[in-house]
Amino acid sequence: CALTIATLFGIPLGVFTGSGDTGIFRTWVSAISSVLLALPTLFLVLALMVVLARFGWLPPPGVRALSILPPALALALPAMALIERTHSHAIRRTLREPYILGALARGVPVGTIVWKHAMRVALNTTLGTFVLAAGSLLSGSFVVELIADWPGLAALTSDALRARDPFLLAGCVGAAGGVLATVVLFADILHLWVDPRLQQT
Repeated sequence: CALTIATLFGIPLGVFTGSGDTGIFRTWVSAISSVLLALPTLFLVLALMVVLARFGWLPPPGVRALSILPPALALALPAMALIERTHSHAIRRTLREPYILGALARGVPVGTIVWKHAMRVALNTTLGTFVLAAGSLLSGSFVVELIADWPGLAALTSDALRARDPFLLAGCVGAAGGVLATVVLFADILHLWVDPRLQQT
């Protein structure tokens, strides 16, 4: 959930901040992303739960659809900032390429150039960050799940450690590795779609 939220918001924000001239809103988005990158996940989940509890929006503990929002948002915000910053720099660098400038000179619409051509090229760089963000989310999720009282893989791993159950612990580690391997495979498949030159190797 956290990786999905970070991707759905981070990539469009990166295109927005990287494809236009500096403006107030773009400056604010970049500044907020820099702050989110500097904040630890532990602080974010605690601050988020305090704010939600203060306004009466904190869902009750247990396995419910709304209960996953606080831990997912606490994990997603730094990952979203990382994806936004990386994709913004990649878009800005791609828009300076000669073929992009040539397409602009030939009258190709700016929206088509940014969202179709530059976006696809910039994803080559962003997909590498995507894998790093997935690993960071997986490691950070253990602390966030325990604080937010979400009965996920972190709680099961903690129970395995307390019970000194090596088989359950090995299963938890294997499940975490399987999740990360699935994300890496998905990123590699996207690389093949983004860069057709990889299909010739």
